[in-house]
Amino acid sequence: MRRRTILIGLVILPTVALALDFTDTTNRFSDAPFAINEAAGIRVLTNLGAINGNPDGTFAPDRSVNRAEFLKIVFRSNAKVAATDSDADACFPDVKVTDWFSSYVCLAKKRGTVGGYPDGLFRPANPVNYAEALKILDGLYDLPLSAIPDNPWYARFVNAAAGKKLLLPSAPPYDAPLTRGQVAELVATFVSFQEGLLPTYRTLERTGTLLLPEQVSSSSSGFSRPNISSRSSLAPQSSLASDVGSRPSGTGSSTPQSSVMSGVGSSSSYSGFPAISRFLMVGMVSLPIADGTFVSQGEEGVLRTVDVILRRQVFSLGALLLVDSRGVALATLVPGTDNNADRTKWHADVPQNANTYRIARDTPTVLGIVAQLKKRGDGGAANELFETQDFQIQVIGSVSNMNHQILPVPDHRPTHQTADARILAVKTVMPATGTIRTGANKLIATFAITGETMTGGQLALDSLEFIAQKTNATITNVRIGGVNPADQADCALDTVDVRHVSCSSIPPSLRTLSSTPQLFSLYADVSLKGAGVTSGDLQVTFEGPGQIGQNGAIHWSDSTGHYNWIEPNVTLQNGPTWKVTQ
Repeated sequence: MRRRTILIGLVILPTVALALDFTDTTNRFSDAPFAINEAAGIRVLTNLGAINGNPDGTFAPDRSVNRAEFLKIVFRSNAKVAATDSDADACFPDVKVTDWFSSYVCLAKKRGTVGGYPDGLFRPANPVNYAEALKILDGLYDLPLSAIPDNPWYARFVNAAAGKKLLLPSAPPYDAPLTRGQVAELVATFVSFQEGLLPTYRTLERTGTLLLPEQVSSSSSGFSRPNISSRSSLAPQSSLASDVGSRPSGTGSSTPQSSVMSGVGSSSSYSGFPAISRFLMVGMVSLPIADGTFVSQGEEGVLRTVDVILRRQVFSLGALLLVDSRGVALATLVPGTDNNADRTKWHADVPQNANTYRIARDTPTVLGIVAQLKKRGDGGAANELFETQDFQIQVIGSVSNMNHQILPVPDHRPTHQTADARILAVKTVMPATGTIRTGANKLIATFAITGETMTGGQLALDSLEFIAQKTNATITNVRIGGVNPADQADCALDTVDVRHVSCSSIPPSLRTLSSTPQLFSLYADVSLKGAGVTSGDLQVTFEGPGQIGQNGAIHWSDSTGHYNWIEPNVTLQNGPTWKVTQ
């Protein structure tokens, strides 16, 4: 296996630490910063020399990638397979030996990775879609394929990638063309898997930050806390981290050291702002749990202290960190010692030096608080409520040398829950519109639900709640499940609100959710309403995402608790709009 050196500032770490270069080099592109998940892939593949920018200096993450370009990227990023000039050939009628992509296409054909279209052409200029990309990557990385029917044709390749947790978290449609940003993210996932660093890459992809073993020391505190300089990146907990020792009571500090990598870009590319209600995954660093806009009036303010008060004790909480609008960590907070038996008061004293964070005079500055949760078995537990009561900072005026307490205006302090799992996507897999005839056991909607589970957790679906929008049409005997009636369970129609459909009994074969989309189909007896009515309309939609304390459309459980809401950034796609005819 080829080894590559990681560069961190001016320090060269031994190559045994990590096999990939995760250094952030995305600032070489004039259109940076990028979305946090795509930036992870762009930095990995750029450092491998597998991707480059455009002549105008941009990366253009939203531009599509054609089939020839995709093969070049995957071969140049794979340490075990290299295309050479000797591989160039006229291997397809539309591929010439002199084409720049000939060696990549023809090597892929020799390896059985690509076979062309039924008409014998390769069509190198066609955009590569998600299904095609998975087929190529599965073949190049020798993933075992299950012997399942090819219906659809890409099912084997999706299942193989899902089994190794290599699918894109954003779950794009399989027939959708991939953008350059998505290609970078997907290919970097397979490269990290090959190098044994998939958990590390997933952390980088999710948070824009990385934790190295050198950043922590050992103790029995039950969680991992990074040493953070005033300009270092947030270092999230990962499987590479050991536990760290405690700090002096009552003070949180930031220990200067070389930055792991630069920030993830402007606030527009850091997906954590503004803070929204989230499931805080046990053993991980969260996105911001609270944020606010701070203004240092009349003079520049040098960050001096940070104070956070929680509404209740959170036993899973290991540390709180102050981050700027790019997700860069500025200080680590620890529990205070005065009147703090319930550990709701958290504080940090920020060392004063040339690199201490500064708030420009009269300039609105967004800062946030992220939570580092203890690992399962070390105090981390699901189903705890997490809410910030107060969040403020103190700065020293650079001119007056006076201390100023600054409260955030506006601020966001939503309520969160800790969990071992969460729902990531709920999508329809049917056309947006169509015609359906009246009759028994008609398929009226199919949804794909994907999720994420932490080690030791289990994600299971408890029930689904729908709204049936109908005009001159009626439905009865609603069922959920597979094609055969024996694989279906009855749903209930509300006798008061006739639109409401409750599927509280999910077939056991469908209950468990994972990163592989699980399909849920709704069947019903469909009829038209009233004599002489020849057509009607029908659509099944979800009730809504819900929130803490308010029921939503999806009820689910992890290994500990039961939940009746999903994160507000998860879109609930509606079912098809049907024209009902006789």
